[in-house]
Amino acid sequence: MYENFLLDILNYANNSKETKQAALHWLWGNIDRRRLLLFKDSFRDTEINSIDEFALLNLISIKKRITHTQACNYLFLERSTVSEMFKRFCFKSIIVIECDNNDRRIKFISLTKKGVELVNIANTKMMGLNRTIFGQLVEENLFLEELKNILEIVDNKINFGLNK
Repeated sequence: MYENFLLDILNYANNSKETKQAALHWLWGNIDRRRLLLFKDSFRDTEINSIDEFALLNLISIKKRITHTQACNYLFLERSTVSEMFKRFCFKSIIVIECDNNDRRIKFISLTKKGVELVNIANTKMMGLNRTIFGQLVEENLFLEELKNILEIVDNKINFGLNK
């Protein structure tokens, strides 16, 4: 289905570097879109409804406890979006919100036992999803170095964005 489209792109303009990059961008965009659909399907039986919720719970898991502002900054989300997720997760006993002893305006968010279990289940599901999508490439050592380079580029972009 996609082979003809890619061949057309690659044959157009004599396989120039720009054309190959355009094909890669198109392919990667389509992989991302389909991966999001698979994500939604894989997480249908959990209390996680979006990739942003998955990212938020993983952030709390890694940091152990965070503030509202930290969550917004790390995930590049609006305060209202994070507030709504906190409210929903608090109602479902996935997170707990505690006030700072020195400054009652500051609230710390951490995972409950149920939240830790949910993150573990979600990460297992995500690893399975990634294995389904990328497993053959990694097993055959195809594209492995390229994926590592992409990860480094993304990490650098994220770190640059967080240090602004």
